[in-house]
Amino acid sequence: MVHSQISQHRNGNIFHNPIKTSEAPDYYDIVKQPMDLKTIKSRIREGQITSSDEFQRDVYLMFANSLMYNRPGSDIFNMAEEVRLSFCPLVRNSWKSDDAGKRSTNQHLQADRGHYQRQPSLA
Repeated sequence: MVHSQISQHRNGNIFHNPIKTSEAPDYYDIVKQPMDLKTIKSRIREGQITSSDEFQRDVYLMFANSLMYNRPGSDIFNMAEEVRLSFCPLVRNSWKSDDAGKRSTNQHLQADRGHYQRQPSLA
């Protein structure tokens, strides 16, 4: 799954959790719709993400927020850009079909919801 692949990328850790105000005090003044992998996982589990378009939207928002907040050329900006460039093609094709082309978007979401419900809590 794309979510797991982003999380496991060598720079994916910057997207794991919501930004803490102790680390970036002005983040929520600048970023009005924060997004991170933990929130995306929760939205899948709770049925708030019900299509590949919604999944795409949240992943792209996560990348856009990081690139908007961090200065071009900064370490975090460069790390975010590397992850974005690695995974945007996969995100576009996520949940549309599996290798055999037999699973619908809805089947992928149901499988992902079940997967996340079985995982231990991260927080």
